[in-house]
Amino acid sequence: MKNMPMQNRKWLSLGWKVMVALGIVNIFFAVMVPLVSLFMAPLFVFGSEDATFVGKSWNEIVAFSPDLGFWIVLTMVSMCAMMMGWGVLTVGVAKNAYQRGERWAWRTLVWTNVLTMLYYAIILMPFASRGLWGVSAAFPSGVSLGLPMLVFFTIWPIIGLWLPRKELIE
Repeated sequence: MKNMPMQNRKWLSLGWKVMVALGIVNIFFAVMVPLVSLFMAPLFVFGSEDATFVGKSWNEIVAFSPDLGFWIVLTMVSMCAMMMGWGVLTVGVAKNAYQRGERWAWRTLVWTNVLTMLYYAIILMPFASRGLWGVSAAFPSGVSLGLPMLVFFTIWPIIGLWLPRKELIE
């Protein structure tokens, strides 16, 4: 809609805020996961479903090779680096261009989230094929989001992006 007044864009007003919140959640976990994993325990890195998947507990992995355990933590830290970038870009695009209803910003946020959730769905498949759906604990896996979180993080951008789609400018 070319010249729709901002006060008539109720879904867009909600949508950009929902997407900013999604970006902030990614930034939060991109900071917290490395801090907790490197300085306390691999809570977010290696969960009960990971242990079932690989057939080894965290203690067994570290007993076999402390460097292997550290390497596993570092792979999660590298993923957090990508989450930080995704979070910062999501906040920046949502708070600026998407808030104004610019269609390119909406398309960028849609494709970013579709592709990210597609990757997580692909990661879930080998876990699910072994009956590991991500429901066994609060953080069942450092690798797989699990089905409940995949659904949650799919619905979140749907609210932020699908509802406002008709209120964008050309």
